[in-house]
Amino acid sequence: MLLLLRFTLFSCGSTAITISITHRIADTNTVISFLNTWTAITTGNEIVPLPDLTVAAALFPPREIPGMSSGSVKTSDAKFTTRRFIFKASKIEELKIKIKNKFEFHPSRVEVVLALIWKCALSASTAVSGSKTTSSILFQAMNLRTRMNIPENVVGTLAWPFWVTVEEESHVALDEMVKRMRKGVMDFIENKVERFKEEGGFKVVVENLKERVEILKRNNENEGSLVIYNSSSWCKFPVLEFDFGWGKPVWCCSVHINLGSNFIYLMDTKNGGGIEAFVTLVEDEMKLFQQNQELLHYAVLNPTTTLISTSKL
Repeated sequence: MLLLLRFTLFSCGSTAITISITHRIADTNTVISFLNTWTAITTGNEIVPLPDLTVAAALFPPREIPGMSSGSVKTSDAKFTTRRFIFKASKIEELKIKIKNKFEFHPSRVEVVLALIWKCALSASTAVSGSKTTSSILFQAMNLRTRMNIPENVVGTLAWPFWVTVEEESHVALDEMVKRMRKGVMDFIENKVERFKEEGGFKVVVENLKERVEILKRNNENEGSLVIYNSSSWCKFPVLEFDFGWGKPVWCCSVHINLGSNFIYLMDTKNGGGIEAFVTLVEDEMKLFQQNQELLHYAVLNPTTTLISTSKL
């Protein structure tokens, strides 16, 4: 199924709109483009923004990818759970100030929040496993549109993964994690994005996919010795600005029901500046993670959506 839509009307008069679209043809930008067109039609705008269906197909025409075998993460019977954390803008700024003297660059909100979550999740993982050292990898995604001057309304999956690693280390400081994340971004731009522009997309796509598959295969062969985390950020996407004619939404979230454990999803809070984080871990690790005092100094565990919509975060 390419696209599913559901409209729910609650007895209190509130409404909810749910969208499910396959990642084979769409990424976050595609969803935003779809919503731009939909809301323009429902509100009777004279100018209806139309999605571009040609540019991505020209850059990445459909082709068979040779020699690709399964590189999925092995599933387990362990139960996992998701918790929601709110990082107020003031707390994010406090976190930046704590580590700002360690950098020659200004870390972003997403970098410092994601690094803190990764650090605390790894702490919980090593505590549960009893390991003295940790090897881990964090997958992130980069929107190629902003890096290749591709229009924002281009339809397709143009968000590509890059990764950051921790190898056999007993402790990694927060500022070091942020540095590695920034280096991962710059390396991906230099080694992949620039080649997208120069060589065409297909060769680089195949290379990138094979690298990712090889990482996952090696980890499966080593009985999961590498702790893998996946992340996705919707920060700066205008998901709380869409008006179908009833006013702007109070709350929005993305639900990843088939991705299993070790997933970190970030989005802006309604009043801007803050970050809402959904973290999925196995239950034993989540028990420790949600009690981590360093994390709880900067984040609030699962406040109500009413609080989000009325307080200045």
